[in-house]
Amino acid sequence: MTQSPRFPALLMAATMLATPALGTPAFASPAAADNAAQAPDDPQKALEARIARIEAQMAQMQDDLAAARQELAAARATPQGGPAPAVVAPPPTALAAASAPTAERASAAITPDRPASPRDEGQPAIHLGGTIKMVASIARVESTSLANNALGRDIYVPTMIPSPTGSGRRFTNTSLRQTELHLSTHHIVAGHTIDGYVEVDFQPLPGPDADLTVPNRETPYLRRAFVKVDRWTVGQDWTTFQFTGALPESTDYIGATEGLVFVRQPLVRYSQPLGDGLALHVALEKPESHVAETSSNGWADNHRSQKPDLAARLGWSGRQGELSLAGLAREIHGEAGNFRRLGVGGSLGGKIWLDEDQGADLQFMITYGRNIGRYVGLGSTDLGQEYQMVGNGVRARGYGNIDTAAVMAALHVPLGSTLRANLIGAWQNNHYEMLPGMNQVYANGNTHTVWSTAFNLFWSPLPAIDIGYEYRHARKTFITAAPAGTLDKLELAGKYHF
Repeated sequence: MTQSPRFPALLMAATMLATPALGTPAFASPAAADNAAQAPDDPQKALEARIARIEAQMAQMQDDLAAARQELAAARATPQGGPAPAVVAPPPTALAAASAPTAERASAAITPDRPASPRDEGQPAIHLGGTIKMVASIARVESTSLANNALGRDIYVPTMIPSPTGSGRRFTNTSLRQTELHLSTHHIVAGHTIDGYVEVDFQPLPGPDADLTVPNRETPYLRRAFVKVDRWTVGQDWTTFQFTGALPESTDYIGATEGLVFVRQPLVRYSQPLGDGLALHVALEKPESHVAETSSNGWADNHRSQKPDLAARLGWSGRQGELSLAGLAREIHGEAGNFRRLGVGGSLGGKIWLDEDQGADLQFMITYGRNIGRYVGLGSTDLGQEYQMVGNGVRARGYGNIDTAAVMAALHVPLGSTLRANLIGAWQNNHYEMLPGMNQVYANGNTHTVWSTAFNLFWSPLPAIDIGYEYRHARKTFITAAPAGTLDKLELAGKYHF
């Protein structure tokens, strides 16, 4: 470290102070010696002059010592080769804020003439998490009509179970498309709580981008993305009509598809706590209509709905479990003549603890409604178009209502500290309203009734690792005279949570 130029002066001053008060300084210059020799003979005056000089030298030494200390401190704080910053004492308000508790520092440092900023209230807390999931399965259907890249190969889609054609077929599938990533933030701004959430996976709908021409090409798929400010939620989230606490543990993407309300869509929702574990959620959500047209046997989103769907849910949470009662009201539009129908439905769901340790539980959901098909079972049909054959032509007569009933129950039982079992059952029935003498277009394979049972075992060798094995059997009947179709599936899944 370079020596300060003021150190020789300090050394000289110290030496002068060490010299006897009436003597000549040991390192005095010749001029100083001559002045001392020419000093008056009066000893009193000589002593006063010498004291005055010593006081002046001491004051100068104190100034030099303070300056040297500042230079030394700056040299220690500055990287080699960098300029020495000026030493500025912090204001008393800043010192008080630094010594205050963490939760109070922001308000202590804010002055009345300077408004609060996000930095004053702390940076947002950010968390990145997700699940890396690999699934391998072997399934059998009594048909050869299941497409190579059908969504039903990756996950259980009841409407895709085909009617028997021929000798049947087995197929295997391995995928990491259910890998999920999410980013969440929590922030306090001007006294308001702001939470953000973005979640994606790689489970796209079937289509040209789902082919395997380029190996391992997967497409990110937006699940949820919303901002929550206090009690308001704006963005894409689970529909308010759905109780997520009823989703069972399964190797499958959903687990009990035909018996569950399962939708993620854009919405604006307000949540109001009511006390005693009660909360009310009311939302306006994206309108859409799944309508079967005469041009095909599949439903189509006609994008004609204009009024948002209205959904409300009353939830309760306590030591015994959770309960949810939800309602839905919507307007469905058909293509022919701008036809409109009203859709209404209700859903009761719950999760009940079966022991005091809250290890075993029973999850259930019961849903019933008219023209609510797209909310249940991964999109059944909202409306089926009625038509009448006139000669060789088809004359549309409007749309028939479809009443949907769905039930799901799942029993979760721990078998030890790292092993657990789940027994799942689900059922759905669709009743198509038709006028006498009319025919109707049926969508999604003419589904009348579909049910499934599943049993799985999950082992967690480490807290962040789950390994599950599941067997599922499903059966679907059709509105038409087509034979019932079945599905049998064995699935192995490994998941890492972070």
